[in-house]
Amino acid sequence: MKKIFFIILIGINFSCFSVEGSENSDSVLDIDSEIESIVTKTPEPSPERNKEINLDVVFKDKVNLYLNLDVPKGFVLKELVVKKYEGDDKIAFFAIQKSSTYTAGDDISKMVAWGHFGPESGNVLFYSDNLEFKNKVPVKLSSGSYSIRFAQNNYKEAKYKLVGKLISASKSGLPDYGEAYSDHGY
Repeated sequence: MKKIFFIILIGINFSCFSVEGSENSDSVLDIDSEIESIVTKTPEPSPERNKEINLDVVFKDKVNLYLNLDVPKGFVLKELVVKKYEGDDKIAFFAIQKSSTYTAGDDISKMVAWGHFGPESGNVLFYSDNLEFKNKVPVKLSSGSYSIRFAQNNYKEAKYKLVGKLISASKSGLPDYGEAYSDHGY
């Protein structure tokens, strides 16, 4: 703040001096407009360096486990990457619904992302009309509340850690009004 005040003070003194002692005041206007843009610029949300969301999934006594995921306002969840996967069954199912309560059941038309994943899956933010199809459609989640269902048939001792990568909504090219987007426009 002291630096900006100092610059403004110098600009005022220079402006007064220039108007009285010079007929060319173009440089004064340039300085004043630069100062004005610095002072009035509205900051936009930007993620802290390596801003992440961490999900620790630990199955206890049921085949299905439900978690909430909140993407902060001004951000987009670009990836949800499997970092740790422990358990006897190397394939699990996940589904993400745009809601704070999971109500989609097995109806994929109510899900914004779904599929199977395992220890080597990487990013799981995708969907596919055919769960066996190798070409998954990537999805990005804008700000808002989501619910996730994880299903594991052999759930005893099953644990996963997923890390979500957040990016600024303004840098994502997506509007920020709580929707999911695929790279194909839906």
